[in-house]
Amino acid sequence: MRRPALKTALGFCAGIILGYFTEIPLSYISFILLGICILYLILGIITKILKSELAIYSCILNLLIFIIIGVSGMLWYEMRTTLFPENHIKYYLSQKEVEVGSKITKAPELKADKTILECNVENIGKQVVTGKIRITLKYPTKEFEYGDRIEICGKIRHPNFPRNPESFDYREWLKRRDIYATMNIYKSGNIRIVGENLGNPIISKVALPMKKSIRNTIDEHLSWIQGAFLKGIVIRERGFLPRRIQEYFQNTGVVHILAVSGLHIGIVAFIIFILLSVFRIPLVIRQILTAVFLVLYAIMVDLRPPVIRATIMTILGMIALTSERDTDSLNIISFAILLILFLNPQSLFDVSFQLSFGAVLSIIYLNPKIYSLLFRRIHIKNSMINYFLKIFVVSLSVQIGLAPLIAYYFWKVPVISIIANVFVIPLTGVCIALTFAMSIVNLLPWEFLGNIFACANWGVTTFTLTIIEWFSKIPYGYFGIGRPSIFMIGFFYLLIFSGVSFWVSNSARKVFIYGVLLLANVLLWLGVYKLSYPMLKVTYLDVGRGNCAFIEMPRGRKILIDGGPWKWWSKFDAGAQIIAPFLRAKGIDKLDLVVATNPKICKIGGLKYIIDNFEVKEFICPAVAYSSKSWMLLLESLKYRNVPCKFIDAGNVSLVLEYGDVSFHFPDERSLRIYEEGAIIATTDGNTLEIETMRNLFLHKPLKYRFLQYFGII
Repeated sequence: MRRPALKTALGFCAGIILGYFTEIPLSYISFILLGICILYLILGIITKILKSELAIYSCILNLLIFIIIGVSGMLWYEMRTTLFPENHIKYYLSQKEVEVGSKITKAPELKADKTILECNVENIGKQVVTGKIRITLKYPTKEFEYGDRIEICGKIRHPNFPRNPESFDYREWLKRRDIYATMNIYKSGNIRIVGENLGNPIISKVALPMKKSIRNTIDEHLSWIQGAFLKGIVIRERGFLPRRIQEYFQNTGVVHILAVSGLHIGIVAFIIFILLSVFRIPLVIRQILTAVFLVLYAIMVDLRPPVIRATIMTILGMIALTSERDTDSLNIISFAILLILFLNPQSLFDVSFQLSFGAVLSIIYLNPKIYSLLFRRIHIKNSMINYFLKIFVVSLSVQIGLAPLIAYYFWKVPVISIIANVFVIPLTGVCIALTFAMSIVNLLPWEFLGNIFACANWGVTTFTLTIIEWFSKIPYGYFGIGRPSIFMIGFFYLLIFSGVSFWVSNSARKVFIYGVLLLANVLLWLGVYKLSYPMLKVTYLDVGRGNCAFIEMPRGRKILIDGGPWKWWSKFDAGAQIIAPFLRAKGIDKLDLVVATNPKICKIGGLKYIIDNFEVKEFICPAVAYSSKSWMLLLESLKYRNVPCKFIDAGNVSLVLEYGDVSFHFPDERSLRIYEEGAIIATTDGNTLEIETMRNLFLHKPLKYRFLQYFGII
């Protein structure tokens, strides 16, 4: 069988996806698998008895093998996600404080304002309990290490669910890591160490000391931002990198640099291999030492799916090089996929897994075809120009291949990344190489050598961050397009994979043409339907102690009512963390109207971020004498952005302000003064909608649909 791992991986992935979207009982899946296996055996025996070599029998047997693999993937997914022992931690959630004994199974995740521990639970009181728990210490500390046994006093909670549309699903994210319970610790007295050095000695004595040494070297020689960047790309600690810098990476489309992935593994393998070559070590020993270091490095950065994939591919590639065998990249990638999904089938739905394997597959499939289309008739003798052209085509291939996934998860398409990667990737390689060199030299007694490498690293890192910031500020460097549907993503890949073979394959040409026609028809009739049946859509956003509602008018107008709170003490900004992601996921960057029903911080706290980051055509608020820092900052932003403002003085009666298809009925002066009433919206067909405390509406509704309300068809 040609490429057996590829065909096996496709069937296994199909089964996992089917298991994710269906709820078939485990016993039914087992019987289905048994029945298909029996059918395969019977058909195989009949084929041998008849000594038939008909192609139809071969096709049926191959199809049955594919189905068996798919059902096996489905069965494995259901077993890993539904079968739990009776003493699993998910059955011990409690609102009361309990004593929990557990052991830290990963290096603590350090952040500027907190520390996160991932632990295996051992007991609750005197009851033996199993499962993983994520403990968040609401203060930064370096007291805890991998392998420590700890006792905690606190409340075991279920991970938070997404309270708003398009918000991050923290519960599902933890579920993919087999974590079903969380604890928050606010006081250091509620947690204590009762045992040390109880973990795997390879991790605790080799990998993590390497990580700690690199971290200490960076902290000792480099400033805050440069050090935070280097810790993110070398040892996967991004908690200290400012949000502003992270936004630069996202807007430029080079955020993959911050996630330790295949690029970093390749750079590390190259550095180690070249370093060992300097000492004239035999090839086989060099490959063994490189493989050992890569495994240690993968452990050091927490064995994430992209790291596992790149490590497996690098080691298998070196084995093939030594044995002088041809390598099939797709087969190697498929083997890595099977290994990762066997360890954890839920990794298939992880963003890092999809982006990592998507990038590699784009390079393997799209890169040669795109290069052939663009430069097959151009012969360039200059090696430097050829080098940059190849990097450009690789960047273009990855950008095209990942565009739907990036749009789905990040709601934007950074087109500038095609050019930015040509500069950023080589600079990142230099930064990683200098960091390792600086860490090695720092172990020697000659301090001046460490300072020389530190100065060089500071210069390259500063230049890299400057380049990224400059690219992020280029006009139209990225486009916010909203979250595409699965249907549109499928169409995109169909057109791309057929389009790159348009001139060389008649079948691909037909698929491309029919696909374009079908897509045009779908978009046309969808537009006709929306024009024929316009709908007023209102979405309530749960912003905590405050109000926020978003209205989509039948004629396309977008109206935002209130913006929720801003809490400086907890770094919570409803505008940045709830409203903006919701709007960007819908592809909205302009608002026709923003209404503040009163100037209290629970209503306008998040509006400053919206005013600063979205185009607002008009702003309305009541003319009430009120003074607060948040209110003054909002008014300054409105003035700086030249947003037209209307201050409504209701007097002693409610004022009705007409705006397109709706009317705003503002409360009277007394109600505004005591900050209890909000605006009332009346549609043209007589339906009314009161913008009041909306949190009560969420208490008894299904989790996935409670945020959505429809009010009439105009």
